[in-house]
Amino acid sequence: MPKPPASALQIDPYQPERDREQVEQLWLRVFGRAKGGQTPEWLFRPAPMCAAPRVVIRDDNQVIAHAGAMPVRLLAGDQQLLAGWSVGAMTDPSWRGQGLFVRAGQALYQYMDEQGFDLVGGFSNAQSASLHVGPLQRTPVRPFPWCAKPLLPRHLGLRSLGTNWPLRLGVEISAVAPGDPRIDLIWQNREKGKGITAVRDAAWTLWRYQGRPDADYRLAVASVAGVPAAWIAVRALQVAKVPGFFIVDLQCTASGMAAATQLLKSAEQMAASAGCVLASALLPGWGSLRSVLLRRAYVPVPERLHPQKIMLSVRALDAKVPWGDLGNPRQWWLAWSDTDVV
Repeated sequence: MPKPPASALQIDPYQPERDREQVEQLWLRVFGRAKGGQTPEWLFRPAPMCAAPRVVIRDDNQVIAHAGAMPVRLLAGDQQLLAGWSVGAMTDPSWRGQGLFVRAGQALYQYMDEQGFDLVGGFSNAQSASLHVGPLQRTPVRPFPWCAKPLLPRHLGLRSLGTNWPLRLGVEISAVAPGDPRIDLIWQNREKGKGITAVRDAAWTLWRYQGRPDADYRLAVASVAGVPAAWIAVRALQVAKVPGFFIVDLQCTASGMAAATQLLKSAEQMAASAGCVLASALLPGWGSLRSVLLRRAYVPVPERLHPQKIMLSVRALDAKVPWGDLGNPRQWWLAWSDTDVV
């Protein structure tokens, strides 16, 4: 039976009661059974500031395409903005080649604009990058700031990170749970900058780190003379048979560089004890933590050597916001926690 013209399809905001079951079935047809945390439930969990914006395209009340975004609060200098990282875009295999990926994206951006979002962006893979920076008019932020450091594992094979953080001279390191109030103290006393970064307060850590089914995150706070000075979130993960260690987040106060350095050293010791051979982080485009990572021998890796292509691209939805050069990587303070892949 011939398909109806694209103009005859229905495009609506996602409604859970009407669309949840069909979107879950579409997910299975497109991606197969969800692996670990890559589930619709985790990707589109409620955020501290609003629900996740989503749209569906339907043919005769059957969902054939979907697009959505994870809400995030950004700071551009002192200005707080509402943004969304696009995730979960998919088209029914029988409808591929009809332009629905782009059409769903355009509908999502319009809906986000109507809902008061200031920016949309996302971390594209090799298959979708050209569509995001082409017809969907997002600006690429390149090079992707992946940096890495080899480790000396204590044994062969990846083991659990455990729960004990190695002690470091001059700082008290303690494991914490997402939402720990000391994270708020560190955030409130952070180094300020004119660039763009996500708000990484205690509420955000609850949203980002609590409840993902496959991720055995470890969080810790470093204090100096009883005052919280830095916090970190890490995860061990085997990628392409390589036991890897991810610095998912690292934050410190304006005067906490030394504590952040000691906390990073402790994390690397934990990783080596677990058998990790490579530590991985995203290099902030600005700020003192960029220097902390570089001094700890985290080396930027050229894009041509990346094992998997990941590209950040962004698009302003509010023309009144003074964004400056969105494509300049030195304007962005990024961490693995900004993505949904780690």
